[in-house]
Amino acid sequence: MQDKLKVRDSLFSSWFYTSDRAEEHAIDLYETLTGNVVHTAKKCRLEDVFFDQMRNDVSYEFDDKIVFFVEHQSTINHNMPFRLLMYAGRVYEMLTNSDKTKKFRKRLFKIPAPEFYVLYNGDEPLDKRELKLSDAFQVPVDSLELKVKVVDINLSALKENGLDNCKPLYEYSEVIEQIKMRGTVEAIKYCINNDIISDYIKQFGIEAFNMLFQNYDFEQDKKIYGEECLEEGIERGIEKGIEKGIERERHSTLESVKQLFSLGSKIEDLKKIFHLNDEEVKFVTSV
Repeated sequence: MQDKLKVRDSLFSSWFYTSDRAEEHAIDLYETLTGNVVHTAKKCRLEDVFFDQMRNDVSYEFDDKIVFFVEHQSTINHNMPFRLLMYAGRVYEMLTNSDKTKKFRKRLFKIPAPEFYVLYNGDEPLDKRELKLSDAFQVPVDSLELKVKVVDINLSALKENGLDNCKPLYEYSEVIEQIKMRGTVEAIKYCINNDIISDYIKQFGIEAFNMLFQNYDFEQDKKIYGEECLEEGIERGIEKGIEKGIERERHSTLESVKQLFSLGSKIEDLKKIFHLNDEEVKFVTSV
């Protein structure tokens, strides 16, 4: 089992579950997806069950339903219905712990109805909009079924599907889109300058940046910068265009890292995240 101290909320989980306005965000998300109006909301996530090293799961009791949200940033996991079946069982067990005799009574007692959603923001086209537990059965039966709705929350898909009126979802999707396009450091600067997830940044301060850094991909940033510099080199016909361009972009990144250090980030964390050498550490920490 994963060490609990090493497992942290992802930005998705924090935005929709643990931040000050998370419940409001989650209600807005559910109402936008379903058209239903939520009257009562209660958090019901399991704190000792993790899908990955970072938490990307959110679950709420909305009125007479339990709603499960899971974020996917890569290829859809077709085993998700089975995993959610196990997860839901634990949640129902938790909800009945206050009166453990209920499940042994002869008279029927009512339980909230489940709904399951995978929110997908990966780059590959979706091959399915619904995942079914029965697809995993070795032989077809109709005695048990669990369906998971798959929702594309990439920025372009939100607009196409009319989901961009949900501000919390739109802001979250825009953050992820900017990380893909610009890399994490430039995405953070973009969010600050354009007032995106501003209430979250105000609440968590530097921790908000650290939350984004968990998604930081140094190789992706190098690829982005390398491709830009390659184009510049070809256009100018300069053999060293790539090398000079990467150096320039690296310096820009170091300026941003220096700003983050001044805001309170630990140099040990920054060194690990951005692969800083000794000379770069001196630059970042210099007054």
